[in-house]
Amino acid sequence: METINVSEIKCEFDRKITEKEIQARAESISGVGLIHSIKIQKIEDENFKYQVVAGRKSFAALTQIIGKTELQIPEEVSFIEGDAEVIAFAENDERTDLTLAEQVDKLEKLSERFGIAELASHLSHSPQWIAARVRLKALADCWKQAMRENEFPHFVIGHYEAVARYPEDVQGEVYNHFRNWNTDDKIPLAQFGKFLEDNFTFLLKNAPWNTDNSYQGCGECPACLDRQNNGFLFDDMNDYAKARCQNRQYYQEQLGKFIAGRVEKARQTEPEIVLVAQSRRLPEDFPLDAEEVYPDYAWSLAKKKEGGQKALVVYGPQAGKTVFVKIADCYRQPSGEDSGSSEPEEEPQKRPGTLSERKERKHRQRQRHCITALIEYLEAFEYPVPGRDTIFRLVACLGVDSVFKGYWGNGGPAEGIRSYPEINAETLDAEVWKKLANNLVRDLKPGQSGQVEARWTEAEILATIVGFDLEQAFAKAVEVLPDPKSWKELEKQEQVKDYARQQAESAA
Repeated sequence: METINVSEIKCEFDRKITEKEIQARAESISGVGLIHSIKIQKIEDENFKYQVVAGRKSFAALTQIIGKTELQIPEEVSFIEGDAEVIAFAENDERTDLTLAEQVDKLEKLSERFGIAELASHLSHSPQWIAARVRLKALADCWKQAMRENEFPHFVIGHYEAVARYPEDVQGEVYNHFRNWNTDDKIPLAQFGKFLEDNFTFLLKNAPWNTDNSYQGCGECPACLDRQNNGFLFDDMNDYAKARCQNRQYYQEQLGKFIAGRVEKARQTEPEIVLVAQSRRLPEDFPLDAEEVYPDYAWSLAKKKEGGQKALVVYGPQAGKTVFVKIADCYRQPSGEDSGSSEPEEEPQKRPGTLSERKERKHRQRQRHCITALIEYLEAFEYPVPGRDTIFRLVACLGVDSVFKGYWGNGGPAEGIRSYPEINAETLDAEVWKKLANNLVRDLKPGQSGQVEARWTEAEILATIVGFDLEQAFAKAVEVLPDPKSWKELEKQEQVKDYARQQAESAA
C-alpha cells in the first residue's frame, strides 16, 4: 500500500482551529474512521513536497493526536487539482465548518482574484449567491463584530445580507434596534426584510410630491444605485412600484420642503388649520415649528360630523393629506389644570400664534440648529485643547462636579482613581477637557426641545472658547430654516386687525 511520510507534507491553517476541535476530530476518526480524505497538491518548497489544501483539521488530528507518521493513499490522503484556496473554501463551506464571518472574508478575497462570475462557476454557486455574500464586506463595524461573535443567535447569513444593503448610518440604527429588542426572537428572512423596508426605506411612489412617478430618489444610496444600474442583486427594485430609497436625510429634506409649501398654501385660506404628525416628534431641522404640531399620541381620527377638526398631516406615511381629527383633552386644557392623563406633561392647545410668537419660535429653532452643530463640533475634539487657565475658569464657574460627574462606561465612576497611572503631564489638559466638554454638552441638551429657552448664552461662551463660528452657523440655520412666505400675508392681516381695533377704540 502506497504511503506518504507526513514530514513531506506542509500544513498551514487558513483559519483559527482550537486544540479542542482537533481533539474532537481525532476522537471521531478513532470512532468511525476518516470520512473525507485529506486533499494535497505538489508544491515547490525547500522543505516539503506537498501541501494540504483541504482537511487541515483531520491532518492535525492524525499527526498530532493519533500520532500517524505515514498516511495511506488514497484512503487517508489523495491528490487534487485546482486552486488551493477555492478547494479549501468549497470543502469547508459544504461541511459548514466556516463561520459566517470566515465565509465572507474568504469569498471577498477569492472574488478579488477570480471575479464573481468565474468564482461562481468554480464553486457551483450562482453569481447572485456569491455577490450577496461578498456584499457583506459593506457591513458596518458593529454588524461585522455581531456576526463574528454571533451576537444574534437566530440570525443566519441572509439577515446580514439584508442589512448590508443599507448605508452605514442606517445599519447603525438597525443594529441599535435589534440590540435593544428582539434579540431572542426568531425572525424569518422575509419578515426581517419587510421590517427593514418598512422602517428604514421610502417607497418612491408614496412620496407625497410624486404625482407623476418622476421622483427617482437620492441617486446615491445602494438601492438607488442598484436600480439605476439595473443591478442583479435586487431585481425587484427595478420595478418602479417597488422602488425605494434608503437615504432618510435626503427624503426628509424633500419632504420638509414639500410640507412647508403645503402648509403655507393651506394657511392662506385656513389660517387656523391644525397640524398633526404621525410620530412622537419631528426630525431635526424639519422646517416647521414643532410647537405648532400635535404628536401622534395627542390626536385621533374623527369624522367632521362627530366634531372633528380639519387637519393637515405634516409628517408620517400620510404626510400631505388632509384629515379630520380630535385633539386629546390634555392638549385642550389651559396650562396648569390637572387633566388626569397619563400622557406626557400637559401642554396648551397648539395653535399657529401671532406673527411675533411664530418669529420667536423660529428664532429658537434656529438657535437649536446652531447648538446642535456646536455640540457635534465639541464632541469631535478636532480643535486645539483650551489652555489650562480657561479650563480652570470653567471649573471655577461650574464646580468640580462639572468635570468629574459621569456615568458608568463614560470615563466616570467606572474608572475612578484606577486611571491615575495612565494620565501624565503631556495629556493632563486634554484628559480634563474631554471630561469637562462631555458634561458641558450634556448641560446644553436640555434646551434643545420643548418650550424652554435654548442655552444660547452658554453656547456663545463655549463657541468662543473652542473657536466655533456661531455667527456663520446661525446664517446657515436661517438658510436651512427660512421664514415661511405666508408670514408676509399674516403681517398684512395683523396690520388690518390692528388698524380696525384702533378705529374701534377711537370711536368708543
